[in-house]
Amino acid sequence: MLIAFVFVWVLYGTLSNGYYDYYFYPRVKEGYIYPEWRYFFYDLGTIVWGVVGILASSLLLRSAILRLDVCGWTRRSVVAFFSIFAVLLFLGIVVGPLLRSAGLV
Repeated sequence: MLIAFVFVWVLYGTLSNGYYDYYFYPRVKEGYIYPEWRYFFYDLGTIVWGVVGILASSLLLRSAILRLDVCGWTRRSVVAFFSIFAVLLFLGIVVGPLLRSAGLV
């Protein structure tokens, strides 16, 4: 259940940051410049990853309480969670610096 609390905290931070960056500041500040597209897509991926993490931890907790096998939607959500995590790491570590060095972002 600790994992779910961490994901709620990550989602809260990402969503509040997105609210200020994409909604509040453009309406309040004159000449506000939106963040780069890479930050938008990373925030979007983090939101999806957080929602899947909360779903996976909730389903795992349910399976543990009811003493069920980890199968079906529980297994799919855990696999999706780790897959999205791997994609975010790959994009952040490998693709991001390559695009930046090429001057594309």
